[in-house]
Amino acid sequence: MSPRSGAFSPPSENVAGAGGTGYLALMSAALTPEQQALLDGARKFFADAHPLFGLLAFEPRKVSRGELEIAATLSEDFRQLDGAAEVHGGLLTIILDSVMGFSVFTALDELKPVATINLRSDYVTLPQVDENVLCTAVCETVRDEVAYVNGEVRSMSGDLYARGAGTFMVGTRGPSLASVAGGAR
Repeated sequence: MSPRSGAFSPPSENVAGAGGTGYLALMSAALTPEQQALLDGARKFFADAHPLFGLLAFEPRKVSRGELEIAATLSEDFRQLDGAAEVHGGLLTIILDSVMGFSVFTALDELKPVATINLRSDYVTLPQVDENVLCTAVCETVRDEVAYVNGEVRSMSGDLYARGAGTFMVGTRGPSLASVAGGAR
């Protein structure tokens, strides 16, 4: 399986807008009904079902087969407890886990629930509060219902903040994003 074939990356001017809505609308036109259900579920999950993502203002920048790039704003809510100007490092792990897991969905031919088996995150340096960052994830392969994924969190100018590598079980029990979109469990 080659998850990275069939890339869809619109021009950057289509990315702008609140929550990346211009990009998502353009992307929706090129999707199968199953992929559309995934996108609808992701929208609902990121906007309603998980308050953390609302605070991060996730904005899709690139979605293609096995690849995902998300912009996020690291709000004051994630400042380290000691009052430092940097965000808490655990936030970078949460972002990596989420975006890496979502990249697995983009690599699958059929929508199935996924769960993190193992995640390693290495911090280079911590970003500042209120900074905008890019998180990219690549699902390298899916073999025997296990996805192998790499991800990074970088500054908008390209400085590396954190790198992650993880494995994700495909086909776990639990709701899929498609069922979240339809309200079923």
